[in-house]
Amino acid sequence: MRKNLFIAALAASIALPAIVVPVEVEAATYSKTFKDVSKNSPYYDSIHTMTEKGIISGYEDGTFKPNETLTRKHAAALLNRAVSVKASKNVDAPKDLPKTNAYYNDIMALVNAGLLDTDAKGNINPNAPLTRGEMAKILATAFDLKGTKHPLTDVSPKYSSYVAALYENNVTTGYEDKTFKEKESLTRAHYAVFMYRAMGLEKAGGDTAQKPTTPSKKISMSSTEKEINDYIKSSKLFAQGITAHPIGLNEFDGYKKVIVNAEEILAGTNLKVTKIVSGAFLFKQDNWKPVDRLLTSQVSYESDRSKQFQKISFDYTLPHSQTVAKRIVSTVYDSELETTKIEEIIDEKASEALANKEKWFNNFESLDMGKYTLKIGVTRDTEYNQFNIEIHKK
Repeated sequence: MRKNLFIAALAASIALPAIVVPVEVEAATYSKTFKDVSKNSPYYDSIHTMTEKGIISGYEDGTFKPNETLTRKHAAALLNRAVSVKASKNVDAPKDLPKTNAYYNDIMALVNAGLLDTDAKGNINPNAPLTRGEMAKILATAFDLKGTKHPLTDVSPKYSSYVAALYENNVTTGYEDKTFKEKESLTRAHYAVFMYRAMGLEKAGGDTAQKPTTPSKKISMSSTEKEINDYIKSSKLFAQGITAHPIGLNEFDGYKKVIVNAEEILAGTNLKVTKIVSGAFLFKQDNWKPVDRLLTSQVSYESDRSKQFQKISFDYTLPHSQTVAKRIVSTVYDSELETTKIEEIIDEKASEALANKEKWFNNFESLDMGKYTLKIGVTRDTEYNQFNIEIHKK
């Protein structure tokens, strides 16, 4: 049975940017519109109707940014304003959550309700992305959803009952290939849609906020070279005339992972793969202009096939570039590196570079991460103005 929701609480302004609640409305004139949400967007009316009602708000610069990755602190804040979660324990605050943190009360409400867990070091990582598995646990528990079965093939025992609850209550159907991708992050728009469904206000659709831009036929790590190149030729995510280099496909699994997971890596960004050569990918969107004379693509991914050295460079002035770069790291190194920590570092260093207006700037640093050494940060001088991630195997 669903809890009695405090719908009235949602009518108050939620201090979270980029929350999308899709509601069917007639065309209307709005007193406030977001400059990054065009009238052609399928969410145009939904976003601005909810803004008129004071339910959601955007950024101070007049943007909405619905495709940004949802953080744990924002997930806590939105949920805590929609439903009163019941505390099941009373624990000390996580080590990285001082009382001065703006999201302290929201996060502690979920921690005491058993909905957000700390890591092995006792940290809650408020700025880290929320995973889809964590989302399932939070929503199923908070809205008292029950279920026992689901047809999704990649869900671990840890989250299976929660995913079943979402599936049987029409909150999720999973992806077209019958996966749930519990370890992946989600956008604020996706979280809002899932939460909206959990409240019983909308029937489930697929787990992507936009229509697929790739063919329904999927490829996998076991696909042949011909199957992969056929996929590339038919997919709108790849520029016409490019094919995968056979040596790279046969000898380097990271190279293949990027192709196989291109749909997830590029989702919601308008970027596409514009060139593939042996051990290197270039990504950009139409009308992109380089931020320096040496950066020839919006995002680039280079690697030697031995995996001894890899490099990801991107235009840090654009959020979509940053999103794609982080997804590449997560896709290639999910089981080998602390990808969540790397994503946090990327966000911090990119924000620092954007805030600094000096002509010369460098926040490059080396990190020791087990079998790998990372060099990560922004270099800005008379020639360079880009974010680089270098991954060296020891």
